[in-house]
Amino acid sequence: MTQVSEALGQKIREIRKNRRCTLEELGRAVHKSKATLSKYETGDIVIDVETLCEIARALRVSVFSLMNLPVGESRAEPPEAAAPGGLFASPLVYLYYYGGEEKAVHRSVIERCEDGGAKLYHEVASFEDYCLCSKVYKGTVQEYSFYTRLPFENEFCRLDRITMIFPSMLNGQNFLLGHLLMMNLSNQPVGVKALAANHVMAEDRRFRSMLQVSREELRRVRRTNYFTIDRVSEAEA
Repeated sequence: MTQVSEALGQKIREIRKNRRCTLEELGRAVHKSKATLSKYETGDIVIDVETLCEIARALRVSVFSLMNLPVGESRAEPPEAAAPGGLFASPLVYLYYYGGEEKAVHRSVIERCEDGGAKLYHEVASFEDYCLCSKVYKGTVQEYSFYTRLPFENEFCRLDRITMIFPSMLNGQNFLLGHLLMMNLSNQPVGVKALAANHVMAEDRRFRSMLQVSREELRRVRRTNYFTIDRVSEAEA
């Protein structure tokens, strides 16, 4: 038994129990016996890469989430940040933004991690299988009195970063409009209007209009040179 195998097994066990998945159910999904899976979780057997990918898919998490082990660098949130609550306390948050050049909605998923951090699955193929995405980012959810900040960076290129800021939630609200800033080596920094929700949104005309910059927001930019986003309540949506 090695420290890494034991930590990886504990991570799999935590996520499996969080998903309310039994060893028998996971075994059927990955074609392994209950005894073998039990030894994976105790660290008695080293998990090969192919099996690790199958377990990640069965538990609906990324391989990176399973390998995010408490044996490396630890990043503490700023002391003034509170524990995430409201919308961003949800296990999954659905993220949308609109690309005007290609006239298409881009979809991503924020997944809360067992260690209190978060993973951003950027530009997913579908919400049902969100592990299939263009990039995976690692970050934190930092909640303050009036806003929530979510800084993420690409695990393979630390210069590739996405930062989001959303205002605090109104009572009864289950989605938020905010700012999303993307920075990487190939493009200039790009800022877009983003929508975060704790449920999959109906992508109707009203939904698309919320994602697009409104005339009032453009007028405000011309007048003040600041880009601020109007709040939209659930009733208005």
